[in-house]
Amino acid sequence: MPRVISHAAATQASAILVHRDSTQLRARAIRARAHSAHLDLVTLASPLTPRPRQVRRVIDLVQAHPGRRFTLVELGQAVHCSPWHLNVLFHRWMGMTIHAYATSLRMADAMTRIAAGENIETIARRLGYRSRDSFYRQFRSHFLENPGFFRHVT
Repeated sequence: MPRVISHAAATQASAILVHRDSTQLRARAIRARAHSAHLDLVTLASPLTPRPRQVRRVIDLVQAHPGRRFTLVELGQAVHCSPWHLNVLFHRWMGMTIHAYATSLRMADAMTRIAAGENIETIARRLGYRSRDSFYRQFRSHFLENPGFFRHVT
């Protein structure tokens, strides 16, 4: 005997399916944005792209120490130029500030670690965030969703 369901139950079931589909679409969009951001960073940091020695050195330093918060003074001393000149030079060649570049690297690294199943608070500490809240805020502003959402859809 066929099962008869009410109109309300059918509406609720279709709403659940629509929600699940929209969640999957959002997750797919987040993954695409993360992948695109990662490819952009890889292209920008490619050793095949000619750029000044100071910019290459800053890229190497930031990539080698993703959890460290460098100041412009520290980076300027490391590459033997003034902080102001380094900031202008980096922005001219990379199209973003050093801070934006470092943050993008951290977020790409965070996305990879979340997909691998690593604990979110451990990721936050490893990437140099002082609190879970500041990591969540940065992640949300970068990917438009919180890390927990991404963990549940991967």
